[in-house]
Order: sequence, then structure tokens, then C-alpha cells
Amino acid sequence: MTAILSSVAINLASHPFIYVKTLIQLGHEPIAPVDGVTLFGRNAQKLPGFFTYAAYIRKTDGFFGMYKGLAPRIIQSIISSNVNASVLKVIREEKSQDEEEENDELYLQINYTIVLLAVIMVPQTAVEEIKVFAIKTSEQCLASMAAVTVSYPLHVISVRMMAQFVGQENVYRGVISSISEIYREEGFKGFFSGFVPRLVAEFMSVWLYNIVLYVTQKYIVTSIGGKKENQLYLQAVSNYIAGYITYPLNLVSNVMAVNNCGLAAGAPPNMVFYSSWQDCMASLRSEGQIRRGATLFRRFIQS
Repeated sequence: MTAILSSVAINLASHPFIYVKTLIQLGHEPIAPVDGVTLFGRNAQKLPGFFTYAAYIRKTDGFFGMYKGLAPRIIQSIISSNVNASVLKVIREEKSQDEEEENDELYLQINYTIVLLAVIMVPQTAVEEIKVFAIKTSEQCLASMAAVTVSYPLHVISVRMMAQFVGQENVYRGVISSISEIYREEGFKGFFSGFVPRLVAEFMSVWLYNIVLYVTQKYIVTSIGGKKENQLYLQAVSNYIAGYITYPLNLVSNVMAVNNCGLAAGAPPNMVFYSSWQDCMASLRSEGQIRRGATLFRRFIQS
């Protein structure tokens, strides 16, 4: 119960930020830019930051309008956490000693490149440590990917609820009615619009986070000390690096969750139709929009 209440509180507090971020990711800029100056002193057109954008949403839809898509986000968060924990528990409890040895070989074969690089960079005495690292990270990766797979339909519903702001539609009202709407209009595949880049991002994120954390803890912590605050700092840095690298994939996932779904946000002139998520990524990259929405403050039009 405590975990559920915590999840509700976190999602409740963060949702206005997620709402604004999602609309920016979808390319919706309802407020005209103004003249501004960048941190480097260059004149540029400044786009509205979070507070200005959030005030516009509140003025248009009222205070509670800022919480569209919150319900499926909360449910998604709870399901994701439970699936993640359950899969990890099953993996770690049901492995026998023989299975562990087989899994050692399996995981090392799957991740042989990472292990090989690690072996080259560290003494032979660290091979066992690296094997344990590879196995544990693979287990975390499997659990995270399972959690994303099971909870992803709710993510699609949440994004589409928020995207309705663009065209002031009311197609996606509640979780149950949204499930019916998606199944009726798009079939089962509609629940997984934009799923592949999201899954790839999750896979990369888990590995990047653990690799950066492992390397920094092993080779940097010894020089700065193993204090708790240092550990928390390294975890935050590792999470930031993983998030920064995988951001374009998460952006593409959200765009494809809405693209050509029947909402104004996912159709011309607000958004072109993409043939695939690769097409979407290539298009955003060529337009210099591959990190669109990465920051909610001090946003400028790229020249």
C-alpha cells in the first residue's frame, strides 16, 4: 500500500511536467516565440518555458485539465513496478546452481562484446566480477523489458489523452473506454504504437546505467571515497547519461504513439505521417528536432 501511495504521489506531482514535455515532443507550440538571448549572449527566438506553457494549458482547460492522462500513468507505474519485481524474483529464486552455470555461459555469449572489452581493460582477476555484473544486468534488463511490454498499452493511452489538447478532442476519456476505442479503430497493434523504440531505449538504458555506474564505482569511488552522498551522486550521473543517450528513442516512441491515430496531433498539418519509427527518427534528425522536449526551460528555436 505504501508503494502504491508513493507512486500516486510522485505521478501526481510530476504530471504537469510530463504533460508539457509530451506536447512539446509532439511538436505543439501554441505560443509564439519572443526575442531572447541565449546563455552565450546570442540573440534568438525564445520559446515558452514550462511555467508559461503550463499556464496556457490551465487557462485553456482549467486546473484539472493539466492532469489529463494521469490515471493511466499511475496504473502503468504500479503495473510496471510489480512486473519488474516479480520477474526478478522468479529469475533469482528458481535458478539452481547448474542453471546459473548455464546462464553464465548464455549471458556471456549474448553480451560477449561487453565482457570482452571489460576483460581487456581489467586484470584477469576481475573476470568473475565481470561475469556476475553481466548476469545481474541481464536479469535487470529482462525484468525491465517485461515491465515495459506489459504496461506499454497504458502509456499509449496516457500519451493520446494528453495529445487531445492539440485538437481539443475528447475521444480518449477514461482507461476502459480508451481501450475499447483503440481496439475498435486499430486492433491489437494499436496498443503498441511506438513500442519498438521504447523497448530498445529500455534495453540500452539498463545496460548504459549499469556500465557507467560499475566503472565509476570501481575506478572513481576509490579516489573520492565511498560515502553515501558520493554513491547517490554517481547513480544520478549514471541515470542522466543513460537518459541523455536514449532520449531520441523515447521521443520517437511518443511521436509514433500518436502518429496517424485519428487525433489532430498526429496528422497534418500538426504532424506528417511516418511510415515507420525509423522514418520518424530520420525525419526528426534531419530537421534538427531529435532532442525536442529534452529541456523545459530556456528553450530557443534552433537556427
